[in-house]
Amino acid sequence: MNSRFLGVVLVLGTMLIFLAEAMVFHYDLAVAVGSAGAVALVAAEVVRRGLGRGDGGGFVPPTG
Repeated sequence: MNSRFLGVVLVLGTMLIFLAEAMVFHYDLAVAVGSAGAVALVAAEVVRRGLGRGDGGGFVPPTG
């Protein structure tokens, strides 16, 4: 499976979960969208670094 496709699914799924949580628990929508965006950006970076390589390695934090 394409890692870019997995990244898009992960980002959209994360945002949908946060928005659904906001509707259920009556959070402020701006807070929910901000949280979803922040988590989605981190998830996209993890996918880009971890799944973008051909060796199948996981997330490698930057050093230096």
